[in-house]
Amino acid sequence: MELNIRKYFTNFVRGMGSLNIMGYNFKPYWMKDNLTPQEQDALAIKRDWEKVGEDLRISMDNFKKSLSNKLKD
Repeated sequence: MELNIRKYFTNFVRGMGSLNIMGYNFKPYWMKDNLTPQEQDALAIKRDWEKVGEDLRISMDNFKKSLSNKLKD
């Protein structure tokens, strides 16, 4: 019996994308009913990059603070 990883992975991802428990569909709070799947994906990617940018800003601010504290000593 050959393992078809691609089929299992595809089914897993499809199942995670349509989480349905006891007839209730759970959707992330940001999903809009009036958007196409492609627009949903674009919105999700946009929000992911916004979070990355926020993390980078925080890291750079922390680095600047630690560097200025070291230069004062």
